[in-house]
Amino acid sequence: MGKLLLHIGSEKAGSTSLQAYLNLSSGTGFCFDYVTGSGHLHSYYDYSICAELALNCCSISDLSSSFDYGILDSRIKKIKDNSLPSVLSCELFYRNPNALWVFLSCCKKHSVDCSILALVRSFPKYCRSLYGEAIKWGEVERPLKWAKRTRLSLLSTESLSICSKFYPGKTFLWNFDRLIDEVDWVDPILFLLEKTLIQCFGLDKFSDDQIASLMLERPENQGLDPRLLSIMRESNRSFHDSRLTRSLLSFLSENLLVQQVLSTSADDDVPTFTSVRMQREFKQLEKFARSVEHLHSHYLAFSGIESLQVFV
Repeated sequence: MGKLLLHIGSEKAGSTSLQAYLNLSSGTGFCFDYVTGSGHLHSYYDYSICAELALNCCSISDLSSSFDYGILDSRIKKIKDNSLPSVLSCELFYRNPNALWVFLSCCKKHSVDCSILALVRSFPKYCRSLYGEAIKWGEVERPLKWAKRTRLSLLSTESLSICSKFYPGKTFLWNFDRLIDEVDWVDPILFLLEKTLIQCFGLDKFSDDQIASLMLERPENQGLDPRLLSIMRESNRSFHDSRLTRSLLSFLSENLLVQQVLSTSADDDVPTFTSVRMQREFKQLEKFARSVEHLHSHYLAFSGIESLQVFV
């Protein structure tokens, strides 16, 4: 059959929940294969292969059918020969257009019928959420300085343009904020998954039994409390080891006493110094994001994607 749905992100737009649903769907009567690396809940393995190939080749735009894709060749050929449609999901593709170019060029080489799912959100919300993610991976700068340093990457929609180049008219671009606001009768991400599978593969709506098998215990990878972000950033500055910071986050997130303190903090409580400072920094970040938001809208408009909507 050779049909593929590739979810490319962006980051902090429901990716973790979508991947959790895809993982739950494996082996439970759904008529598609979710392609992951061994031990992963997402398709990071395939992304990492593409990212390494992109770093090692001379010019991405000069890739040809004779290019040595290595193990990626066999993985894409397996998708091509699969009697069931396949799904891959890795949100890191969105901000690594070179890796995406490698992946889609290999799909084209094997004549894979590829559709792409992408989500974008309010630029100020995107920046704030992505800053929290950056702290998990070692960021030590304040939000405003981080945003100015990474501005080009934050604003880039080059990955969407690449999708349009390789598979014109096959990219489904969703407004994440509208999706969350307008779909209130079911988990919006589950709604997104069902709609996308119907559009891309012509599958039926989920049955009641299938929906019952796709129940998440809690929302996945939610935004972090400013107090936790402040603690994690100080960990990065003190120990220069993001692995330690992520271990600290895991401990604090699973500690019932810590979670009780965070959840029961009343609005009229005297705010801590760290939370006030972080909130002030986030206001500076929001002001900057709004000042360049028009550029993000402009780049989206000229990405080659025909529409940005929620298919409700």
